[in-house]
Amino acid sequence: MDELVLQAMVRWPNVPAAWGWLRLDRRGQWFIIERSAPDFTEQTHGLGSIVRNERLLDFIARNYEQETDGAWYFQNGPQRVFVDLELAPLILRIDNQSDSLTWVTHTGDYAYQTLGAAVDILGNVYIKTERGVGVIDDRHLSRIHDWLIERADGQLELMTRRDPRKTIAVSLDTEPAQLWGYQKTPREPVKPSTI
Repeated sequence: MDELVLQAMVRWPNVPAAWGWLRLDRRGQWFIIERSAPDFTEQTHGLGSIVRNERLLDFIARNYEQETDGAWYFQNGPQRVFVDLELAPLILRIDNQSDSLTWVTHTGDYAYQTLGAAVDILGNVYIKTERGVGVIDDRHLSRIHDWLIERADGQLELMTRRDPRKTIAVSLDTEPAQLWGYQKTPREPVKPSTI
């Protein structure tokens, strides 16, 4: 996290968090949802407008973190902005320069440990890494084929190194958010009434 962000958090510790206005799509693009816009409707405006400013994209990437409850957020100075996820908190691309399965996240970080693998009912491939859970960018799905092994019983396994003895089982037809405990649409907790 940026030093200036950490300083802002100390200086203004009670800034309320924000929910529902930043979204991450399945290709790692950020979108700002302007819920305060006149005549806003979720169906028409809910996907938001793509963020294209390179400095802002770099700032978001450096300050993107996970809460212990599985919600992901962008620390915008003293304000925590929770992120709506189309599929997963990280978008993964395969780094083909290594003998072991190495991932590059949409934020530019590397993940070296493949801790789990799953496929949802739509065919999206999810990977649990030491950095968190990610979905493979659909433009990189063909690259995963070289790392998959189909066993005689129909079970899929993913090699973690270029060695068919170094594999992990792939969970099929699962909901990764439930399997690995992350929140796709975090919202402000409802406070109990004080009657």
